Amino acid sequence: MMESIKQMYNWIRAYYPDMIYVSVIIVAALYLFICKKEHRKSIIWPLIVILICILNPVIYKLMLRRMVYWRMFWMIPDAILIAYAVTDIIKRCKSVWSKIILAAGFTVAIAVMGVNVYNRDVFDLTRNPQKVSANTKEVCAAILSVDSHPKCIIPDGMYTEARQYNGDIELMYGRNADGYINELNDRYKNVHYQMQSDTPDYEYVFSIAKEDGYNFVVCNKNKPVPDNILQMYGYVSCLDAGEYWVYYDE
Repeated sequence: MMESIKQMYNWIRAYYPDMIYVSVIIVAALYLFICKKEHRKSIIWPLIVILICILNPVIYKLMLRRMVYWRMFWMIPDAILIAYAVTDIIKRCKSVWSKIILAAGFTVAIAVMGVNVYNRDVFDLTRNPQKVSANTKEVCAAILSVDSHPKCIIPDGMYTEARQYNGDIELMYGRNADGYINELNDRYKNVHYQMQSDTPDYEYVFSIAKEDGYNFVVCNKNKPVPDNILQMYGYVSCLDAGEYWVYYDE
């Protein structure tokens, strides 16, 4: 349990820029709880329920294998809480000058603590619109040069980028290989396991590929497929994609 709590704390520190921002969120929530009683049912109590679910070591332990815990923080309306609290504080001021000073003070605080998105260092000239690695780009380009709607088996670390590169590439497994979306059937799980192995059972991989109509299999060059397996299932290896061989069924 303590290990889960420690991991949760590390995720919080990784997600939020600093603890000052977290403190501002807490202060804003407390202010709304005390001063805006009419909104407790619509804002504060739902937020408390969300926090109980997110900051729960039991739920965290169940979600840990999927590695999506940080996305749960998207449910916390932190920017809305801060903006609403600040706006209400300014609204409560009777003097116009008090309102101006407070508004200016909050604006300066945001400017100083925030990130300047107009900084030239933030932007770079686009050379790779899909934002994928060179290996993925080379493999996908090689596959699409042969078939515009291919069915593929590809290694780990590439399946998320392959779909990003071109949605016409159909994969045997993608993010759901790790349980992100749904559970793979046992056959595809075994293919995924073999593709990660240092000594893959290529006879099994290519038998499933052939049986289910996956006409492309991408393998690392340091784990080449024996010629007899290729001949047995009718695949050829004439696509050289950097660190990978692309085998396909003619």
